[in-house]
Amino acid sequence: MHEIQEQILKQLTLSDKSRYSAIKPPKIGGNNFAYHLKEVIKDGLVKKEGLFYKLTTKGERLADTISLKTFAKRAQPKIVTMLCLKNKADEILLFKRDKQPFIGKCSLPYGKIHLGERVEEAAKREAEEKTGINIGKLKHAGDVYLAIYKENDLVSHMLCHVFTGNTGSAKPKENCRFEKISTIKSSNLVPGTLDIIRLTENNKEKFFKEIFVEE
Repeated sequence: MHEIQEQILKQLTLSDKSRYSAIKPPKIGGNNFAYHLKEVIKDGLVKKEGLFYKLTTKGERLADTISLKTFAKRAQPKIVTMLCLKNKADEILLFKRDKQPFIGKCSLPYGKIHLGERVEEAAKREAEEKTGINIGKLKHAGDVYLAIYKENDLVSHMLCHVFTGNTGSAKPKENCRFEKISTIKSSNLVPGTLDIIRLTENNKEKFFKEIFVEE
């Protein structure tokens, strides 16, 4: 995005609405500024109401995700739904990761919540997408704030809404497998996974836990 367009958005982020004279920097030519103002309007970020300019809903959404100092997106923890699912044999369903970080290791199935999506809807969608199983009923067991470090550097950081449920006799996708808790080796898991499984096993009420681990 051009720096003049960034200046327009910054000014409108700091006000409810502004006149043309308030958003135009004095050292920028009128034609040049008018061009960039038209561009942010065309992009759906700014709208004109009478004599005033203001951010659209799309513009407000952008303003909520960027740093006004750098105009770059803020690095923030992911918000995900995570699934601790069991079959009839009381085995936990594990999902093998096919990409970095932690490629080849197993975790509980999880995925980002889509913008505007309800949490339980996201959990059911992720269950079907990741495992191929349509889970009829899920229970929100609790929340985990998980940060994973490798060689003192942060690799993964997310807020996990943890759900439990039963798969019955359904068979999952090939990249998933069931395993008894007693036989699961932590060395084969994404760090923090076993801690989360134990939380679902040991808490009858909803839990909240911060887990900071080093791979």
